[in-house]
Amino acid sequence: PARSDAPIGLSTLRLSTPPVPPDTCVIDVAQLFLDANYAGLLSLPIVTAEGDPAGMISRYELMRVFLQPYGRELFGRRPISVLMNRAPLVLSIETSIGDAARAIARHIRSPITDDFILVENGRYVGTALVLDVLRAVEGRLADRSTELERAYVRLKSSQAQLVQSEKMASL
Repeated sequence: PARSDAPIGLSTLRLSTPPVPPDTCVIDVAQLFLDANYAGLLSLPIVTAEGDPAGMISRYELMRVFLQPYGRELFGRRPISVLMNRAPLVLSIETSIGDAARAIARHIRSPITDDFILVENGRYVGTALVLDVLRAVEGRLADRSTELERAYVRLKSSQAQLVQSEKMASL
């Protein structure tokens, strides 16, 4: 079995999310969020034809736009690049879960509304959910807590044996 302290890469959390070209209309991207294939995603990756991440658009940002008076009329036919986050979190697929959690804490504006982009050699390979990283970190913490509890029980047992041995030696 793998040790719990072995680095686990983000490849285990990768979602094969089809990227959106930067010139896609805002209304077409909004329609994608209604598709069952994108139901669990908070954000969609915006990727150039060459495979370079250009940004991300969050479900929340689109809802904010469409809730504005005349938002659909003002932004509907514009390219998604006018609304996208141009500086999303982009991580290598080899990044460990721990390093990803630290990067999320530093860079994600809102872990409740944003996901992040995974790349390999600088090219888009998928997305990952912030909540999946948090669950993985939580699982690792639970594993370590269990290990510490077992070590504590063994220590108390050893301590009791030592006390018993010292009593026997003094007799």
